[in-house]
Amino acid sequence: MPVAERGTPAGLLVEVSDALEADLETLDDDAWASPVVFGWSVQGVVAHLVAVHDVLIERLTRRTDRPVTMIEILDATESALAAACGLEPEATRTLWRASVLRLRHGLEVCDAPVDWFGLVVPRGKTIVDRAFETWIHANDIRRATNRASLDPSGEHLKLLSDLAIELLPQTLVVTSRPRDAVVSVNLSGAGGGTWTMPLGTGTASGVEVVLNASARELCLLMGDRIDATDFAFTARGDASAADIARDLVDAASVFARP
Repeated sequence: MPVAERGTPAGLLVEVSDALEADLETLDDDAWASPVVFGWSVQGVVAHLVAVHDVLIERLTRRTDRPVTMIEILDATESALAAACGLEPEATRTLWRASVLRLRHGLEVCDAPVDWFGLVVPRGKTIVDRAFETWIHANDIRRATNRASLDPSGEHLKLLSDLAIELLPQTLVVTSRPRDAVVSVNLSGAGGGTWTMPLGTGTASGVEVVLNASARELCLLMGDRIDATDFAFTARGDASAADIARDLVDAASVFARP
């Protein structure tokens, strides 16, 4: 398998997966049983990640071209959690390692977009999605086992920021918050930068908004690990700028999944 180059979706996936793997290696059986999120233990969270990886792998390897739906993810997770109950932690960790390798292989052999929860996206973006969730859940596990959170390198956090920004306009559509504006998002810190995007008819409205926030915190907001009321941001523009920015922040976590 080719080396995963830094700054690419594969490089991001490898970084966050290796970081989680390093933590899992050091956990004893009691830690694996620790409650994390959604009533899942560490072993349950890892089983869930494997299950979602496998759903995507089926598309990347063309075993099916059906759209990925939340119902399929929930069913796959339920089956994975049931199977994990009869496994030793080391066996679950082995499944995790194998799923990451299969995902990387799928990325290499697939050149078509994937219908991923109603959005047709390039295969690379689906890998960023999987890395995004792996990072979020890896930090869930770290908190549950009394370890410090760990973030991807700046160049890889930038890929997560790119995905977050790309999804932001869609969050308003999904939550029925129609807006017409051009928004410039300035994200500070590692993974930061400036992005300009239209909302609705965009430039035809003449409304311009500048939203300033932390790159890391925007990603955590999109991953539903920061509440919208606790998200620090500033907005500049005309009289409606603050309201438009608040709508974006309030809708940001709509695409977050278990």
